[in-house]
Amino acid sequence: MGSKFQWYDYLLFGLTLVIAMGVGIYKAVRDRKRSSVQYYLLGGGKLTCIPTGLSIALSFVSAVIVLGTTAEVYTYGIQMCVYQAASLLGMISAVWLFVPLFYNLGITTLYEVSIHMNHGFYLVIG
Repeated sequence: MGSKFQWYDYLLFGLTLVIAMGVGIYKAVRDRKRSSVQYYLLGGGKLTCIPTGLSIALSFVSAVIVLGTTAEVYTYGIQMCVYQAASLLGMISAVWLFVPLFYNLGITTLYEVSIHMNHGFYLVIG
């Protein structure tokens, strides 16, 4: 098998793009009366834990991480498992501590956190 794209690779890639665009266009047409930045960013406030959690988890995954992790394990050995365990602990603590706090405060970005914080404290941590 060659290293170049074949016709079926282009077909699958194009089909993936068409499906993603179709979902976006469908949602845009269906929800055009409720279009606001707040509705767009928060999904209308009706997202459950599963799509929110999947979105957060998948935002950490990229081709660089998938390829880079294997190279890191090959280079540095089992030490990478300690890093993965620490990352998992950090993500779990963020989900249990910060997400509910920010949700109850109505904060969606770090910029909004800086607005609500004491300016002197912000200078120390910023």
